[in-house]
Amino acid sequence: MGVFSFLSIFYTHSTFSEKKFILTVSIMYGLIAPSLIGFGIWFMPSHILCKTSQTDEYHECLEKDICNNVSDYILKFAEDSPGSLATSLGFICEMKKILIQSYFFGGIMGCFANIFLPIPANKRKLALVFFGLAHAAANFSIVILYENKSLLQLSFGMLAFSLMILHANCPLIINESFVGELAKASISVCLMCWGIMGLIFVGFSFLNNSDFYRGFLFMGFLHFVNSLHLYLQDEPEVHEHLNDKVPEKNIF
Repeated sequence: MGVFSFLSIFYTHSTFSEKKFILTVSIMYGLIAPSLIGFGIWFMPSHILCKTSQTDEYHECLEKDICNNVSDYILKFAEDSPGSLATSLGFICEMKKILIQSYFFGGIMGCFANIFLPIPANKRKLALVFFGLAHAAANFSIVILYENKSLLQLSFGMLAFSLMILHANCPLIINESFVGELAKASISVCLMCWGIMGLIFVGFSFLNNSDFYRGFLFMGFLHFVNSLHLYLQDEPEVHEHLNDKVPEKNIF
């Protein structure tokens, strides 16, 4: 069978409602990809111009060169700087470090939650909806509450925490709902959505000059709509007969 033969299995051996469920979960899984690859965009290096009180003209400075003595410089960003979070809000040095630490702390807490507080199978769909909405709220709050540094740290922590929960449980709910080759095909659809959403996010950021405001609003809106759509989906019952219906073949 061809490289994309799993798409044929997905199309021919699932009902319409099952297709909707698989695609909704797969899109949710794909939508967390930008939260993993977003660092290069959120904190894209800015073109920093600096001068001291003894000089009249600005010159380009490297962030690593001024962080140890940032109080000695007068800073501004060049007009051709990207519209990233760091540039738009003037986050360099210590504040950037604090936000990154908050993000990684939230991710670590999410890993611990997956280990010590696993979600029961019968609660998994509602949990995905809840954490999908939490992820959307974190994206929105970064845009709305950016002036409050403590809430901004909390938002980055929640972004990473909900990401880890979704990353672990989206494939699980598919494995619990399907068996055999259809389960394998559905996981492949998940992975395809991951790649597609990552590319869409990168392309959107490139066309948008890494504008953090539109980027976080765009992702928050997609998470919100997809989470509500998942809530309205009926979770499929496991179809044991699919082991016989779909022959065991290497789908790759």
